[in-house]
Amino acid sequence: MSVVASIKQAAAAAVQALYQQPFTAADVSVNTTKPEFEGEYTIVVFPFTKFSRQKPEETAQNIGAWLAENHPGLVAGFNVVKGFLNLSIHDAFWTAFVQQAHHNANIGQQPANGKR
Repeated sequence: MSVVASIKQAAAAAVQALYQQPFTAADVSVNTTKPEFEGEYTIVVFPFTKFSRQKPEETAQNIGAWLAENHPGLVAGFNVVKGFLNLSIHDAFWTAFVQQAHHNANIGQQPANGKR
């Protein structure tokens, strides 16, 4: 699974656990973190504030803490900048990702029909 898909899935689980709201991974917005901030990927937290009934910074802090506690192999650390949750991805995730890719004989190839 890709890092973005893993983050989306984990964030959806966090919203469900923290705010008892059904939320799908497809509804989570994940971007590459801007270079001036710490972390590799950023979750946009604003959509979660209607469930949390908290300020965006508080919502981001709660979700970041939940992710760090419940997905330590994915999230090495986090920081909050306004309504954005910046995640540092754990080295263990990258190691497993590269090992999985190394063992995949079809990596980088598309099926003959062009569909994945």
